Amino acid sequence: MSKLIVALAIILIPTALGAHPIQGVGAASCAQFAEMYQASPDTIERKFFHGRKALMSGLNLQAEADGKPRRDLAGDVSIQKTHDKGILR
Repeated sequence: MSKLIVALAIILIPTALGAHPIQGVGAASCAQFAEMYQASPDTIERKFFHGRKALMSGLNLQAEADGKPRRDLAGDVSIQKTHDKGILR
């Protein structure tokens, strides 16, 4: 019972304090991303790439919990990054 109370507190307290439901690099607007990318392309590309991988991993966890198929995230990272660069242009 105490674990449930702690879990609810962790979930509800940030909401009560007005925390944003989306945080991290994924919360940046396109304009913010463009500004950061111009200042430091390699660093920002790396951060957002890892952020996308984290998001997709989270979606896989939810899919598994819902009994749905997961997406295969394995593969050649250089191909993934090349595809991502095409999206950014």
